[in-house]
Amino acid sequence: MTMRTDHFPVSRRMLGRMAIGASMASLTPFSAMAASAPPAPRFSVMAWALGHDIPFERQLSIISQAGYQGIELTGEFRNWTKAETREAASRIRGHGLVVDAMAGVRTGFAKIEATAQFLTELSQVIESAVTLGCGRVILVSGPVAPDMAPAEQQSRVAEALQKAAELAAAASIELVIEPIDRFENPTCFLTGARQAKSILQQVNKPNVKILFDIFHEQRAYGNVLETLELLIKDISLIHIADSPQRGAPGTGELNFQRVYSELGRLGYHDWIAMEFYPEGDPVPPLLTARHQAIEAMSRQRALEAPA
Repeated sequence: MTMRTDHFPVSRRMLGRMAIGASMASLTPFSAMAASAPPAPRFSVMAWALGHDIPFERQLSIISQAGYQGIELTGEFRNWTKAETREAASRIRGHGLVVDAMAGVRTGFAKIEATAQFLTELSQVIESAVTLGCGRVILVSGPVAPDMAPAEQQSRVAEALQKAAELAAAASIELVIEPIDRFENPTCFLTGARQAKSILQQVNKPNVKILFDIFHEQRAYGNVLETLELLIKDISLIHIADSPQRGAPGTGELNFQRVYSELGRLGYHDWIAMEFYPEGDPVPPLLTARHQAIEAMSRQRALEAPA
């Protein structure tokens, strides 16, 4: 049974874990902290959320000024020549950033009749990823097959992703599959993280993981904290935006202090990407969002650290 607290669905079991303690710095000497603390997560920004009308160089400047380490792309590179892609990689490095993930495969992996096209597009994106120094490609499923039983479609999806994983592994690329809620895409096959886990079990490839988009998961199913706990070992990228308007954390129905505290408790240490619409000058809200995440996760890690 679950109950709603501060507009956030949590279980009774979770409520006892969410107490906030003193800061890590005040509780733990730096030497002990360095010896016992797991690696800290790294932070990036999904470029499209800054606005499609903002030039690429300006996007890089905003993300760098806000103290982030990475940028995520969604297809900006599709029209770049090889020389332009190399130049973009140089510009990204010049701002002290890396491309931590990129989308750009237009054909969904659940579009069974178009698997060959999906794999061709993936090969093209992998080529760009290698040039850009990116080790992770984001995949979305595409539509439900109306004339196919869900179990059969999922079996065919797993076969397509196994082939995709082999292509990606040859270039040392990780694939992350992203569920999309049906408010945003009513025909989407993959709509939740638990369904993604079921697909991963069938695919059984180490370089296929889950992109846990908190905005989509909340809109589709809620119960974000328990789902994170259940799937944390299969998650290698988290996207952040508040629900229901994709605003900055704290502007909607989610309690991000609890989300970040839970990530700290679970020892999550991979990438966290902001994918919200910043209001006004984007640098201050991006700065605030990153600081809030770091502070909440650090406090919780201090509580979890051995005495």
